[in-house]
Amino acid sequence: MSFFSKFMKKLQPQRLSQREQLMQILDNVLKPNIQYNLKEGTEILAQYLIKSECKLYYDIQEHISTLFEFLATITFDFQPIKVIQLLSILHQLLSQDELSQNISIKIRTVKMPWLQNIGTFIGIKDKNEKCQQTSSIIQLNEIPYQTPSSQFLYVQQCYFYLQLLSQNIDLYYAISFNNYPYSTKYEIDQRLKCTWIYKIQNIMNYAIQLLVYNKDYIEIQKIIYQDMLKFHSFICQEITQVLDQYATLGRCYTLSLYEIFCESNKHYEQLKRFWKEIGLQQPEQCMLSNGLLQEFLLFVSKLKLLNQIVNKKKIINPLSKIKDINKMNQRKGSQYQNEEQNIEDIETHDEVFMSNESKRNQKLFTSCAVQL
Repeated sequence: MSFFSKFMKKLQPQRLSQREQLMQILDNVLKPNIQYNLKEGTEILAQYLIKSECKLYYDIQEHISTLFEFLATITFDFQPIKVIQLLSILHQLLSQDELSQNISIKIRTVKMPWLQNIGTFIGIKDKNEKCQQTSSIIQLNEIPYQTPSSQFLYVQQCYFYLQLLSQNIDLYYAISFNNYPYSTKYEIDQRLKCTWIYKIQNIMNYAIQLLVYNKDYIEIQKIIYQDMLKFHSFICQEITQVLDQYATLGRCYTLSLYEIFCESNKHYEQLKRFWKEIGLQQPEQCMLSNGLLQEFLLFVSKLKLLNQIVNKKKIINPLSKIKDINKMNQRKGSQYQNEEQNIEDIETHDEVFMSNESKRNQKLFTSCAVQL
């Protein structure tokens, strides 16, 4: 049975020819790892999506939609190796000027049941057997849980990496030219540069986890590794350009630069381990003079100490203020109690005065009555 036969069965008869053409292309492109050629497969699929008779925007959108409709039908019994091959081609299409935006939008927006509902695809046969045995209605929580294989879990992780790239497609595209996004339209200040670099490093923190050597995944691992080299090289370039100005930078930006530098060193060690296993291009280390680096680290240690002192003062001051407020409240409370006591004494005095006055009035009334 062809890898795409399940999808082709679901196609509507009147549109079978166009979609079947796409299925045939995918069936020819996706092959065992020994015969698989990423560059050739990318070119064939790209030509199909933007070929001369389909240059209209609607036609391109329709072909891309067909491709993602197929992706949405993937289940755990599909061959993970071929799905990974297809994801590696999608990754390459993200760099195609004509397709980059459309592909990235689809990756971000099209819902993939096999990605969102991990482990919830149900064995129909097991469900039917249980119905026949019990002759009762099966509740949702009684349906047997099926977890994906380790290979399919890797497929899901790779697709999530593509989603990360698609969510930051402008950043990904700009770094290909050693630049920041929107730098031609807007002035990029130091704070915004830090934000972009943090985003890059967040993507790297996830992607490097996928670089555990496996010969079955080697094609997509090579692609991810090349991305990491590009990201790492860009960050090193920025660190090298800015570090010699550390004394003129603000305190917050200097500490951010230090965090970026430490994270970059960690990524370098992780990439170097994978490089030793596959033997591709070696990752570069940030080229900094030892004297400048030592001066920078000493400066950062002084800033950290200063921050600790400032933070302690911020902690102590609120506590002292709270104590002062409590004392004031206690004083106000005692003063309020004294006022209440005074009021009670006045009320008691008034009551006594009124009772005495009523007694006097009563005596006066009695004496007047006797005189009458």
